[in-house]
Amino acid sequence: HSGRFQPRMLLQRGCRWSFVDAASQSDKSLRRHKLTSLRSLTCVSALVLLLTCVASFATLLRGFVDVGRSKSFPARHRRDTRRLARAALPRKGKDGIKLPKPRPIHDPSEAMDWEEGGGLVDGDDQGLPRWFLELNIAGFEPDLKFYSKFIEEASERGDLRAAERWLQNAKRAGVVPDGDTCGCLFRAAAKTGDLEAAAKYAAQAANLGAQPDHVVLADLLGRSAARGKLSAAEVFFKIQILGKEDRPDATTYSTLLGATASSGDLAAAERWLQLGAAAGMSPGLPTLVNLMNAAASQGNLTTAEAFFEHGRRMGVQHNLVSYNILIKAAARTGILEAAEHWFETACAEGMKPTLVTFTSLVAAAARAGELGAAHRWFVRAAEAGLTYDIVIYTALIDAAARLGDVGAAERWFERAVNEGLRPTVVTFNTMISAASKAGNVQAAERWFEKCKDAGVQPNVKTFDILMAATARSGDQTATARWFERAPESGVKPDSMMYKNLLLSSVRKGDLEAAETWFARAKLDGVQVENSTVAAMTLAAIQKEDVPLATSWFRDASASMGLNFSIETYNALAVATARQGLQSVTEAWLEMAKRHGVAPTISTYNAVIGASGRSGNASAAIEWFDRAKECGLRPDLETFNSVINAVGRGIGLRSAERWFAKAMEAGHRPDMVTFTTLVGIASQQGDLQSAEGWFNAGVEAGVRPDVVMYTAVICCAARLGKAELAEEWFQRALSAGLSPDVVAYTALVEANARAGNMVRAEDLFLQISSSEQSPALQSFSAVINGHARLGDVESAARWFGEMERNGVAATAVQYNQLLKACAESKPREAAFAEELFRRMLESGVAPTKGTLQALKWVVGGKRLLDICSQAGVRQEQLQENEEIG
Repeated sequence: HSGRFQPRMLLQRGCRWSFVDAASQSDKSLRRHKLTSLRSLTCVSALVLLLTCVASFATLLRGFVDVGRSKSFPARHRRDTRRLARAALPRKGKDGIKLPKPRPIHDPSEAMDWEEGGGLVDGDDQGLPRWFLELNIAGFEPDLKFYSKFIEEASERGDLRAAERWLQNAKRAGVVPDGDTCGCLFRAAAKTGDLEAAAKYAAQAANLGAQPDHVVLADLLGRSAARGKLSAAEVFFKIQILGKEDRPDATTYSTLLGATASSGDLAAAERWLQLGAAAGMSPGLPTLVNLMNAAASQGNLTTAEAFFEHGRRMGVQHNLVSYNILIKAAARTGILEAAEHWFETACAEGMKPTLVTFTSLVAAAARAGELGAAHRWFVRAAEAGLTYDIVIYTALIDAAARLGDVGAAERWFERAVNEGLRPTVVTFNTMISAASKAGNVQAAERWFEKCKDAGVQPNVKTFDILMAATARSGDQTATARWFERAPESGVKPDSMMYKNLLLSSVRKGDLEAAETWFARAKLDGVQVENSTVAAMTLAAIQKEDVPLATSWFRDASASMGLNFSIETYNALAVATARQGLQSVTEAWLEMAKRHGVAPTISTYNAVIGASGRSGNASAAIEWFDRAKECGLRPDLETFNSVINAVGRGIGLRSAERWFAKAMEAGHRPDMVTFTTLVGIASQQGDLQSAEGWFNAGVEAGVRPDVVMYTAVICCAARLGKAELAEEWFQRALSAGLSPDVVAYTALVEANARAGNMVRAEDLFLQISSSEQSPALQSFSAVINGHARLGDVESAARWFGEMERNGVAATAVQYNQLLKACAESKPREAAFAEELFRRMLESGVAPTKGTLQALKWVVGGKRLLDICSQAGVRQEQLQENEEIG
């Protein structure tokens, strides 16, 4: 042998060795010595090997016990493990040596011990066969060839689920599938008819260098085209184009383009045209007409023209139908020049326009708001020898209706009837719409009755128009009445009708009615529009009924399957943040994340701003920190929002610290930053800081706007520094700015406080000369200035001027005039009583200040009599007694 002793040979030969040697038979002692040594060594080696086998088996059994005790291994599997462990005990071979019992690799679906046959396997290894777990425990590491064997067998049976399980297990084990493996999955998906899965695996196989079967690809492409599965079809189409044989046929290509036209997916249609052009395939004229018509129906003139030009490049000969569609697309977009251009082009090509052509031109003029042009094209149709129909009359009526000329619309309607044409439901809807847009709901209802009297059946559009008209007028009852009348005409309510009902209810603040209609929409299986649900939810939040708002929103998402944009979630979060509802705001953002709409930094900026406007500075800071926790980088707008929040809620010094943080974060402050700081200082009456931040902005290269100047002007005016306020006012004028009414009002108030009513009135008159309208506060500043001086006549004169300018007085202005009566010498008691009665007649509720000022003028006893005669509540009198 090899010259050295090998114990394994002893086991292989059953320890039967012969050492008979004729030369050594005479030396019996030497033979006995060799046999003794050999036997000793053999026994030791066998004992070592036995101990090694026992230790290995103990380790394996301990692994089975540990797995059996784990939570991820069910009780029935622990029983199976004990059974398998007993079955795995060593067995005796032919030579009496114990050998391990082999466990052949087999298909788990045949073994009936995974999902397809033996139930689910619980835990993290869900879907793995038990025997596979045993191999893993034993340290077995399968390779791609191992997994591919079972994937291929599952594919041959068309068992996509089993094949995908094996693929998933391979990926978990770090085994990367190759092109052939993906090709097997492609064939399995093709056999099961799963087009999306087949497209996915076909693309993966092609990317890995494998070429899926072209016959199968062609079959799948045809099936995808027939079912309108455009995304899957696009994958199959691209792979076929890359192949060298069996390229897509023209019929399949046309079917695919027709599917895009039917679905209205213009972007997909453009991609398909590009793919076809790359493959040298040209769409036929009928296919192009369908595509152009789909674009025209959406009012997409640019895309319709692109389809037209593509056909030209591919050698398609267009006819009048193509040009009519382009004119219709121009009409839908209201571009009269484009419609006329395509008309002239068609004529130049030798085509004879039809009545459809002229009707589209009249519609284009109507959309463009040019009634004269509409009439001109109407006349040209007659000049071309065409006979009018009701459709072209309806287009002309629509042109008048869009301009609000109901009289012209009615005249054209009567002319059509006199010519023996029978109006259609579209004609009547146009007349109803014309009356509705003019705000004449009664006329709209009369046209509805005329429609019924003419034997024309109203459609869903008829009721949509009527309900929209009553909803705009605020007549919630009439809106509901038209809804209930729809079934009488055989009309089934649609989403637009429910939209009018729901919006009418929330505008009135009637959340109970909105909830009733929303529940009815769900029962009728009508999907309410996203915008309607968003408006309802916001209305409920504004009414502080957050549970109802949340219920509506969740119902719309879960029951109706609506998906909302990040803008909607932003609006909801802002609405609740303004009310200081931190938990609810956070819930909106979490809901957005669950629906795959990740909040952006703009979302947090809006929430921080809303928190600041509500005076909740701590919430603003908390939202800032949460934005950073989400991995979002705060931008300058974020810092500006926090500066505004803490400045108004905490103070200027806190705002200045956040300004420093913004600088440390590498942001360069802008106009908004400095305007915010100047405004905060102004509101807190810190004129020195307001001027300081104003000058800091100038030094930073910011050009101050009228808002920054107004903040400084108002601050100086409130401090009674009229001259300084006017100095800043002149600086604004020198900078080429036009101060707004707020700045003028601040100057008026500053001079009025100083008792300089001549200058105050002069500044007031400058408001009108600057082509601005005086605000209520502007009048109030002058009235109050005269009231302080006890000049009742002047105060009353300015009060009358305010009313003549259409500015309604509030309790504040009445109280100022009553104060003037109290400050005058002598007091104007009769005028004060008359003013109080007029106040009540105007519907202005008296305040404590009103009663106090009136008491100063007429005395406490007379006040009781006046209030008793006017029917003022006793509680107010008691409050007045407490004041007195």
